[in-house]
Formats: sequence, structure tokens, C-alpha cells
Amino acid sequence: MSGDQVAAMSPLIQKVFESPEDGWCATFEIVGVRDAWAQVTKGRLNIAYPFDSPPDLEAIAAELPGVAIVSWEEDTYATYSFNDASPSMVAKAVDRLFEKYFSPGGYSVNCRIKNL
Repeated sequence: MSGDQVAAMSPLIQKVFESPEDGWCATFEIVGVRDAWAQVTKGRLNIAYPFDSPPDLEAIAAELPGVAIVSWEEDTYATYSFNDASPSMVAKAVDRLFEKYFSPGGYSVNCRIKNL
């Protein structure tokens, strides 16, 4: 796990969760890795998915309570739903998936938040 990246992502996820409106999204991109991104909204995690086989929930099941695959498209994205997770739990899940899907080693992450 990458503690610095989790620490960078958690405050933005907190803002999304605390927003009174549902349209807020936190986006994270691995610096220097093309098409390596994740988006977090209330109860959802959407991430770049560079594989042609179905996503494996084991990679993040321990991090996100009630995690389920909502949709996925091979070599494009995977969208997960989850229940009552803390911002830190979601940030750890994003970090775990970044490590599993993109193997970036010690990586930097660009973070932004916006209202869709």
C-alpha cells in the first residue's frame, strides 16, 4: 500500500461523501501512466480496467464493505458499488487496484474534484 497516495486521496473522497449533492466526483490519475485513473462518487468506484476477463472482487473485498461489480467493459473500465465505507477505506481500495492493475511501484497521483 502507498501511504502517501492514500493520504492524498482521502480528503477529496471525504469532500465527495460530505457533499449534500450527489453529483460530486473525485478523480485520481497515476502520474506518467497513460489511462490509469479512478473516479469516486457516493457509493461508487469507477476505475480504468486494462483486462479482457471479468474483474475479481477479491482485490478489494477486504477494503470495501458490500462491494459488488455494477458494470465493466473489457480493456476499458470497471465500476463497483459499496456500502458505508470511510474515505480511507475507499482510498486504500483505489490504491490496491492501482497496484494490481498498473503495477506502478512508488507512484504519484494527480487528484481533483468536480461537480458532474
